[in-house]
Amino acid sequence: MKHKSCPKCESADIIPEWPLLEYGHLNQQFHLHVGINEDPDAILFKGHNIHVITAWICGNCGYLEQYVQDPKVLFERYLQLKLQGKVK
Repeated sequence: MKHKSCPKCESADIIPEWPLLEYGHLNQQFHLHVGINEDPDAILFKGHNIHVITAWICGNCGYLEQYVQDPKVLFERYLQLKLQGKVK
């Protein structure tokens, strides 16, 4: 949908880059995210890298696509950890 039309119904009624939120204790809001730890084996201070997830939503049929911010940074860190044998 980053092409400004819905792949399901072809509508141009798109809500771009809408934040996805999780509601926790006492209705606190948290952005959904994906993360990679610098040191996944550490008990504390793992060096968590957070990448926020946003959505593109069709205003006609409700189709939703999710995208992570900074995917290249996320993938580069994944490759580094893979070379180090810390992830499969």
